[in-house]
Amino acid sequence: MKNIRQRPNWVDEEPLIQHVLSRFLDQLDRNQKPQLKINTKTAPELFDHIDDEPQYLWNLLKTLDNEYHVLTIHKQRGNTGRDAYDNALLNFNPDKELLIRQWLNRPAFDPYALTWNDTFTKVRHKFEDGGQALAAPLRAEGRSASEVLNGFSRLAEEINRSQTLRNLSAKCFWGDSKFLDNKQPLIHELFPLACHNILPRPIMMNIALADEINEVIFVENQDSFLMLKHLAEKDSRFIKTAFVYSSGFKATSAKVRKRGQVLFSILGTAQTSALNCFESWWFENEHQDIKSYFWGDMDYAGMSILKALRKSFGNIQAWQPGFKLMLDFHKQGHGHQIRDSKKMQQADPGTTGCLFADDVVLPAIRSRQRFLDQEIIASRELSM
Repeated sequence: MKNIRQRPNWVDEEPLIQHVLSRFLDQLDRNQKPQLKINTKTAPELFDHIDDEPQYLWNLLKTLDNEYHVLTIHKQRGNTGRDAYDNALLNFNPDKELLIRQWLNRPAFDPYALTWNDTFTKVRHKFEDGGQALAAPLRAEGRSASEVLNGFSRLAEEINRSQTLRNLSAKCFWGDSKFLDNKQPLIHELFPLACHNILPRPIMMNIALADEINEVIFVENQDSFLMLKHLAEKDSRFIKTAFVYSSGFKATSAKVRKRGQVLFSILGTAQTSALNCFESWWFENEHQDIKSYFWGDMDYAGMSILKALRKSFGNIQAWQPGFKLMLDFHKQGHGHQIRDSKKMQQADPGTTGCLFADDVVLPAIRSRQRFLDQEIIASRELSM
């Protein structure tokens, strides 16, 4: 029988889980009721599809509820049309305080918090909000409370010069350009006036364009994107097809269809008229006759990407030529068992809104309990 008290590996691997549990302990240390409402400010990782899979993180939080009984999740009533976790309330179980202190190595007497409070009084004047957003300790593995706060103190000097968030992070936090990732809401609280100096970091999208465009195919993985691009050079079926390398969840960002937030890197050459047509479809939602499709892995994450894409790209459908070939391989026994896969934490999206995905692809995955990566399809299969 599994030792339920043993700290699971994903507590160490996922910053969101550490943040949630640490926040509960911080509240207990301040004699406050330990609870957290999920929103873009308190848990931005659950609302950013670029780097992480929100459903996986949400599944871990549900595991803390259902399996470890560390917290209780209360979902928002009437949450129609929003993610299930949007505005959900997490209530900590005080009976698990000792367990979580053991997991996080946070004894009730916390030297880190004492050092934090001492340093905080010396630097709080540097922040536009008086340091209110940093009143509770913020922890970074391998760094002291003084090091973390001094980093934010340097940030107060650097933020007045225009640069990206990653520039600021590398300059102020030990050369680590990613330390401030997912901390932009905190920066906005600390520097509500100066934060306008932070230059936006656009999403880079790789595309391949035809001279004329009547369809766009989003491709999840790089090898398959390049394969289709090269196949299109000699296959008349793709003479009017544009390809987009979606790079997992990258194309599902909420800002992906806003001008100034996206830069296109064109693979090969493209006529100016084709690029103008593509951009007016992408940004202005013009050229309604252009149809869009998605082709990715035959797994729950791939179907979740399709579901998320439909929020920004309307009636995008699963690309049947690719998925039908994958279904043939799937029926023959190819694929990896979900229980034996590194993807076993992927959450079933339920429905995507695409009939083919919902009526054919997802039932096949569920019935056989196997995932299949799209790279199994080579150009020779698509050429047949």
